[in-house]
Amino acid sequence: MKIAKFLPLLLAPLVIVSCKDKSEFETTENGLQYKFYHETEGAVKVKDGDFITFELVSKTDKDSVLISTTEIGQPVMIKLAESKYKGDLMEGLKLMGVGDSATFLINADSFYVHYEQQPRPAFIAAGSNLKFEVVLKKIQSEAELKAERNAQAQKMKAMETESLQLYLAANNVKVAPTSSGLYFVETKKGKGKKAESGKEVKVHYTGMLLDGNVFDSSVDRGAPFTFKLGEGQVIEGWDEGIAMMTVGSKATLIIPSSIAYKERGAGGVIPPFASLIFNVELLEVK
Repeated sequence: MKIAKFLPLLLAPLVIVSCKDKSEFETTENGLQYKFYHETEGAVKVKDGDFITFELVSKTDKDSVLISTTEIGQPVMIKLAESKYKGDLMEGLKLMGVGDSATFLINADSFYVHYEQQPRPAFIAAGSNLKFEVVLKKIQSEAELKAERNAQAQKMKAMETESLQLYLAANNVKVAPTSSGLYFVETKKGKGKKAESGKEVKVHYTGMLLDGNVFDSSVDRGAPFTFKLGEGQVIEGWDEGIAMMTVGSKATLIIPSSIAYKERGAGGVIPPFASLIFNVELLEVK
């Protein structure tokens, strides 16, 4: 569990509102030092297998910030695992309930050996403690997390459908979609060889989101793209659309996310559940 991996993490030091301000740290039987600032009475505590969401700032013993979830703009979300050694952070998180805030002192050498799986950085003193300041935001079972993600996916899919219909109306697209949902709009009829599955094809293209933002263009690069048709080397909408073309033809492919990048998105430039527009020209089939 790399520290960068373990903490997709904060932008400024975390401010913990003191509500149970103990001046001294307490110690568990396993040697974990902890101090609560707010502890919700009667709150259900975290257990192995729970998915938990929390804000976090990790610091050296000199209070230099290593990671801060507010800086990164999103909290940490992990599945709580069994402790890897006595007195680790997993033990500390199991002391918490939703709304609790606490600081845990974790031996730096042990943390890097067991969780980072790399030597302790030289700028962190041997034998020193790392400070983990945690505010627990959410506890979910696997079923609850799955239900939440399904609901979010359905909402995003509905938004995609609405946006696509508005685009089609605004651009006066009259063609009917294929059974997969592809809209194929031929803008120039070609007279050359037909593209067929298993053949190598060469194309020029410009890809855009529905708002017109270009995310990729072989035309701008001055380098046509070559691939083997029908073998899954490209998104499904491309395999289907290019197969409807002949050399010399041009077309606009309007591709819903279900036959593009689905819920994943791509490359940080194509969001999840994004319908795509490709202006394509078939240059060669061989």
